[in-house]
Amino acid sequence: MSKFDDRHAQILDEQFEDILYRVKPYLLNLAISSDSRHCRLWLERFDHAEDQRSLRNDYLLELYRQLKNGYLRVPFNKPPENGRLVPLSKFHRLVHATSLFYYRIPFNHNLKCHCTIFNLW
Repeated sequence: MSKFDDRHAQILDEQFEDILYRVKPYLLNLAISSDSRHCRLWLERFDHAEDQRSLRNDYLLELYRQLKNGYLRVPFNKPPENGRLVPLSKFHRLVHATSLFYYRIPFNHNLKCHCTIFNLW
């Protein structure tokens, strides 16, 4: 690995840890045991996806978004499949890009915006 690759991997790992830190409170409050089990299995799966760091982070950010909204949908409503992570659907990638925008840009919480397509609020 080059120095650039090492640094890029380090940045992705730091992002993973940051998102994981945000996910943990939601995991502790899961009321449905199957949801809790599925999340645990997905997190274990992410531990074995170091060669897919960027995709692993995409998945974790999507899991965070779903937990924050109070429900688990595809792919987290069932245990992960064996093998490598597959890219998220185009819809998930669109939500991911939109979510990154909202997480990084401060906005006025007093303004009400109902985004039913993305279910961001």
